[in-house]
Amino acid sequence: MSVTSTSLNGTFNGISEDGIEIFKGIKYANIPYRWAYAERIDDYDNGVFDCTQEGMACPQVLPFDYNIEKGPKEMPFDEFECSNLMITRPQGATNLPVFVWIHGGGNLAGNGYCSDHNPVPFVKHSIVAGRPVLHVMIEYRLSAFGYLAVPDTNGNWVGNWGARDQYTALQWISKHIVEFGGDPSQITIGGESAGSIGLHALMVHESMKPKEECIIHNVILSSGTMDRMGTGTISEDAFKPIYDGIKTLVGDINTCSADELLEAQIKAGLDLGFYLQDDFFPPDWRNVRFKVSRVLLSDVIVDGTNFKNKINPAVRVTPENDFDHKVFKLYNISTEDTWEDYHYKMMLFKGDETFIRGNQQLELLFEQENIPVWRQLFDQIHPNDPSRLCHHAVDLYYMWDNWEMPEDKHAVARQYQDTLTKFVYGQDPWPVDKLHYVHDNQFEILDKSQFGDFRNVPALKFLLGFSAEELGELTKKYTGEGHYTL
Repeated sequence: MSVTSTSLNGTFNGISEDGIEIFKGIKYANIPYRWAYAERIDDYDNGVFDCTQEGMACPQVLPFDYNIEKGPKEMPFDEFECSNLMITRPQGATNLPVFVWIHGGGNLAGNGYCSDHNPVPFVKHSIVAGRPVLHVMIEYRLSAFGYLAVPDTNGNWVGNWGARDQYTALQWISKHIVEFGGDPSQITIGGESAGSIGLHALMVHESMKPKEECIIHNVILSSGTMDRMGTGTISEDAFKPIYDGIKTLVGDINTCSADELLEAQIKAGLDLGFYLQDDFFPPDWRNVRFKVSRVLLSDVIVDGTNFKNKINPAVRVTPENDFDHKVFKLYNISTEDTWEDYHYKMMLFKGDETFIRGNQQLELLFEQENIPVWRQLFDQIHPNDPSRLCHHAVDLYYMWDNWEMPEDKHAVARQYQDTLTKFVYGQDPWPVDKLHYVHDNQFEILDKSQFGDFRNVPALKFLLGFSAEELGELTKKYTGEGHYTL
């Protein structure tokens, strides 16, 4: 099947199967050279495009232990062709609400075409539920290609290439999704982990624009804010030393191969894609006034599982200062704990410190601006391996419903998809003044006063008393070398 667009001046040939139509690898921008601003494509020069094959992903190393059953898929990579997106829609879609997803992966890895992100079951169930949606998954630059700060011709340091790609993709969607049957006035954008952090970054970016120019209105933020990642300046350790280190290893940083750049970034210590404080962000980004209209804010009780390999016996902490003693008290940690108990409690601490603290901070900011927030605690355990608990990103199993798992877990997935499609349709997924608690195959609607029954409120209040920079210094010794874990 195909879409021929007069306004885009192009024809896009996709796949049609079982009531679903998919267009893969639609380029939304050109990247003329390494570390160039993405140039949005609005005219396809009367071309005919094969959108039946997966688009390119950004070159990447896999700095994570991959725990998804289906594993990482072998992907075609190209740093100049990765600015593409995939549209999945019901057959014959017209004027449907749009759900855009930004994948996670620490801004270092991941792609929307991997087997665990297949949106077809989600779109199929949206039809059954009577709330059909058009889904868009975007690709963007990662690793050094997307998040290395580099000097421009005037000697000014610029970066945030991946974030700029994401925003360019959203602009393309806002302008052109109507050609594929989407309603540009009903766009919801969501992300998990680094995808959620990226969405927060885009919201901060839009705070500098007049509200009538903003394109981000309805958002789903799942386990990720800019709070602990933040932005840096070129004088800080996160940027210039890494740039200098890579340059020393590869020589000409602009013309070395993609593989050489990836190898050098590892040796130089680029282990997350950080944001640079450049013209993409306002100077006082922590105190902006957001322009969004509706927010669904979610986290997982053991969001710290992606630190599990970095919490190892070699860095078992003995309390040395007031901060350490308070953390040990708040999380009931003892020097006599077994390794298993210590490890679990430390993952709870890292989840609170890295993810849930940021959600609490954002919720307060939204409430101060009278922006409605639907607060969710997604504490449903892993569908196939209970020993993995309610780990970071566990909600994706139920959101995509694309794995082999027991039927009762598929039922949970379908109900969770119902929750999300209601939000995408502008409906209340639950009363906004209530708390949504997902656990043990149940969806409970509780008073917000019960939040403390499921999250460590005294610990969160304590952690909110420190700046992100202070926490960064105080918690360095709590994690060591090792891969992050998805």
